[in-house]
Amino acid sequence: DEAAALLARCCAGMPARHRQLLAWRYRDAMTFAAIAGRWGVTEVAVHRMHGRLLVTLRARLAELRVTRLDE
Repeated sequence: DEAAALLARCCAGMPARHRQLLAWRYRDAMTFAAIAGRWGVTEVAVHRMHGRLLVTLRARLAELRVTRLDE
């Protein structure tokens, strides 16, 4: 699938912990609280990391000149 390939390109080079957060959140539909519990950190810390990751992903998509994955 083209969208999955594009997302994989955008995630390439990210630290494993960041990729794991995205996988748990979107593939496994885990809550921030559940992820925080697995890592032994606060829910706020996970939420902040997630926010930073979304900014990074948007920037990488913009570099590829993609605004929507369903186009």
